[in-house]
Amino acid sequence: MPIQYIVAIAIASIAIAITSFAGYQMWKDMQVKEAIKEVDKIVKEAELMYSSADNGTTQTITVDFPPGIEKVVFGSADPNNSNRYYILMDWGENRSFYAQHACFTGNDDGKAVIYGGARSITLELLNHGGNKYVKVSIP
Repeated sequence: MPIQYIVAIAIASIAIAITSFAGYQMWKDMQVKEAIKEVDKIVKEAELMYSSADNGTTQTITVDFPPGIEKVVFGSADPNNSNRYYILMDWGENRSFYAQHACFTGNDDGKAVIYGGARSITLELLNHGGNKYVKVSIP
């Protein structure tokens, strides 16, 4: 009889562990999807600005990053990759994307680094060296 209880407890423990792990994975997936949605909002506004705004145009966007986001990086030190942006989550997951209709810049060597605690983002259209860029910064 005691062996039956031990087997039942072991099976229940395994089921609880599997359920907990699945719940944690779902939470991480939800955090990534929310982060992508918020960053897409910034990118869509930057692309609109890039295609139709005048030089020097500035706009501030309110964002609501999920708690699992560590940072978002727009642009690159390499001018050929200035349309690149990526999202880094707290647990190390990295999602990289390319904007189709905008190039980004920032204060840090051609890159703009926005950390998860940011609540608003400022976009500014700049002409630099004959090229257009959307500068991403925190107000």
